[in-house]
Amino acid sequence: MSLNNLFQKNEAVIAIIGLSKNSGKTTFLNWLVKRLKNKVIGITTTGRDGEEFDILTNDKKPQVCLPAGTYFTAFDNIYTSFSSHLIGISKLPFRVIDKNLWLYKTLSPIETEIVGPSTRKQQEALIDIFREKGCNFVVIDGSLDRKSICLSDKITDVGIVVGASAGCFSEIRDLVEKLWCYSRITKYKPDNDRETWFLPGMLTDNKWRVLKTNILNFKGNILFNHPLNINIGLSELKRLVQDKNVFTNTCFPVTMVAVNPNSVVGEHIDADFLFNEMTKLWGEGLVVNARDIKNNK
Repeated sequence: MSLNNLFQKNEAVIAIIGLSKNSGKTTFLNWLVKRLKNKVIGITTTGRDGEEFDILTNDKKPQVCLPAGTYFTAFDNIYTSFSSHLIGISKLPFRVIDKNLWLYKTLSPIETEIVGPSTRKQQEALIDIFREKGCNFVVIDGSLDRKSICLSDKITDVGIVVGASAGCFSEIRDLVEKLWCYSRITKYKPDNDRETWFLPGMLTDNKWRVLKTNILNFKGNILFNHPLNINIGLSELKRLVQDKNVFTNTCFPVTMVAVNPNSVVGEHIDADFLFNEMTKLWGEGLVVNARDIKNNK
């Protein structure tokens, strides 16, 4: 799998997640959207994205770059700022921080803030609305700590932004390796030849300690709703995935990994080192170099 496969698709629903806040998701989103040429695009986010300054740190943030013909969601104040560059399509049946959410379409390129619903149910409904408007590509900007949209079977592609702000390299490597393990778990198909044990909800470290012996001794298939429901340590996750027939009802389809070596707290990582380490794990053609993203190449 490579990024070229994504760009050659006729339609896709893409979730972009970052390992942490300030991981560089917006910059990667802008890089990605620029390459979705000849596509009708719908863009939203989990919460807010592209605001001029970070609410918590007061740092200046990049805005979302929307090409002409793009559908997106935001508050009604956007129309005041860009009335000659967009049209209001409809008021949506969602509210964010007790404000109405609107669907817009750009008439010319703009750089702006976007706002979107925070729950998976609302985001899935919005995906359907984008589809009704003719969008063949839908992009949802989220984050790993608000990952509910990744649990949806409407998602066809996941992009991970690996940023140095997530911690030291060893912490980042362990977290990314867990995501790599998740991405390798395949979707369950009914198997009449083997007994299947379905584990609902989240498998945490505490639950793992209780169920570990029974799970490892079980000779059939182990089924979860989604890979991210297996929330145990890396070594135990690798053991479970390698030793047992583990499946999920919904997959975690990672098709792109972007790297951002810069940290908001100054603990930067060498760009080439980070890119090379991620390429070793994910393979050629899947990882986007930080310089290409920064320069929008």
